[in-house]
Amino acid sequence: MKDKIVDLVSRNIRLLKNFSYLSVIQLINILIPLIIYPYLIKVLGEDTYGNVIYAQTIIGYIVIIINFGFNITATKEVSVNRDNAENLSEIISAVYAIKSFLTLLSFGILLIYMSLSFEGSQNQLLLLFTFSLCLNELLFPVWYFQGIEEMKFITIITLVGRIIFFVAIFLFVKEKSHYLRIPLINGFCALVTALISLYIIFVKNGLTLILPKFSRVFKFFKDAIPIFVSEFSVKTYLGTNKLILGQLSGMRYVAYYDLAEKIITAIKVPIKIAGQVILPKISLDKDINFIHKFFKYSFFFNVTSMLLVLFFGKYFILFLGGEGMLPSLDVLKILALTIPIVAMSSIFGLQLLIPIGYINYFSKSVILSAILYIILVFGLYIFNEINLMSLSFVNVLVELFGCLILYFGCRKYRLI
Repeated sequence: MKDKIVDLVSRNIRLLKNFSYLSVIQLINILIPLIIYPYLIKVLGEDTYGNVIYAQTIIGYIVIIINFGFNITATKEVSVNRDNAENLSEIISAVYAIKSFLTLLSFGILLIYMSLSFEGSQNQLLLLFTFSLCLNELLFPVWYFQGIEEMKFITIITLVGRIIFFVAIFLFVKEKSHYLRIPLINGFCALVTALISLYIIFVKNGLTLILPKFSRVFKFFKDAIPIFVSEFSVKTYLGTNKLILGQLSGMRYVAYYDLAEKIITAIKVPIKIAGQVILPKISLDKDINFIHKFFKYSFFFNVTSMLLVLFFGKYFILFLGGEGMLPSLDVLKILALTIPIVAMSSIFGLQLLIPIGYINYFSKSVILSAILYIILVFGLYIFNEINLMSLSFVNVLVELFGCLILYFGCRKYRLI
C-alpha cells in the first residue's frame, strides 16, 4: 500500500504542486473579500454596498468579453507549445492583440451605455471606475502560467495584489462617501499584479511580443468563440439575478443575494481548483480513466459540502454579516443545492467534453441553459413573482438542466 501511494504521488507530483498553489490563490481570493465583508457592510450599509456589487456585476459581463474564452483555449495552446519559445511568443502576441481590441470595443460600449443611462452621475462614475477591473483581465496572463503549469507565479503575484487591496481598504475606505475608492483600489491592484506578470514573461522567461499573422489571430479568435459564447451564457444565468434584483427590488436585496453567493463560491473553490489543475494534463494525454476516478471523490466531497452549508449556513451568515443579513439564509440554502450539480457539470464539460474535442456540444448546452433561464425569468416577471427566493430556485433549475445535457453528451460520445 505504501509503495502504491508513493508511486501515485510521484506520478502526479506536478498536479499536486499546482493544486497546492491554486488552493492558496483561491483561498486568498475568497478569504480576503469575506474578511473585509463585515467591515464594508458596517461602513457602507446594505444599499451602498449593493450599488458597488451592482456595478461589479455589470463590469463582469465586460470581463467575460475581454477574456473571450482564452482561459481555456489559450491555456490549451500554451500547454501544447510550452517547449517552443517562438510559438509561445506568437500565441501571447495574438491573444494580447485580440484582448486589446475587445477592451477598446467594450469601453466604447460602456460609454454609450452610460450616456443613455438615466441613473445619477455618481452611479455612472462608479461604473466608470469599476471598469478598471478589466485591467486584470487584459494584462494578467493567467492562461499562460496555467499552460506551462507554473502556478507558483500566479500565487505570488495574486498574494501581492490581494495584500495591497486588503490594507488599502482599511486605510482609505472609512465612511459611506468613500465607496468610489473601492473600484479605484481594485484597479490599482490589478495594474500592479499585471506589471509583475509581464516582467516574468518578457524579462525572466525571455519571450517577446511580435506582430502576429492575421491568419493566426483569426484562428485563435475563431477557436475561442464557442468557449466565449458558453461563458457569456453562464454569466447570463449566474450574474443577471443581481441585476434584476437591483432594478426591481432595490440594492439591499443585491447585497443579500451577494452574501449567499459569496459563501457558495467559497465552498465551490475545490471544484474550480481541480478543474484548472487537471485541464493541461487531460489536454495532453486524454486520460479518461483518470477523470472517472476523480469523479467519485469529487461527488462525495461536494455532497458533504452541501450538507455542511444546509446545517450550518445560519452561522456563516451571522459571522459575516450579522443579524441584518439573515434574509440571505434562505437564498444560501437554495443555492447550496448547486454545489454537487456544478461539480458534476465541471467534470462532464470542462474535464471530458472540451479536452476530448467536443467544444461545440459544450457551448450548445450552456446556450440552452441560458435560454431556459431567460424563459423562466420572463415567466416570473409576467406573474409578478420575481424575488430572492424565486430567482434562487431558477438558478438551481438551470444548473440542473445544464448538468443533464452535459451528462447525456458524455453518454452520447461514450466518455462515461
